[in-house]
Amino acid sequence: MECSEAYREGEAYYRRHGYNYKNPYPAATREHNDFERGWTQGLKKNPEIGEKLEKKEGVGSQGYQAEQQAKQTKESLERRKREYLRAKGK
Repeated sequence: MECSEAYREGEAYYRRHGYNYKNPYPAATREHNDFERGWTQGLKKNPEIGEKLEKKEGVGSQGYQAEQQAKQTKESLERRKREYLRAKGK
């Protein structure tokens, strides 16, 4: 199986940033999912990287950008709603 560019980016992002997860792709897209899979595989293959960066930079699991994820999801849903209403002629 060939890995997508987003998957490779996710894996590389984990190696550079450890637990400080921030997905650059819009939620509910293939790229978002691939990036997340790559990041997760990076974590599974090298958990010590996140631990080292956590100690060095003080970054822990709280570094996860949940608010950004929620914002992206909300924007995506609002965009889809506008498109739906436009298609319905409202």
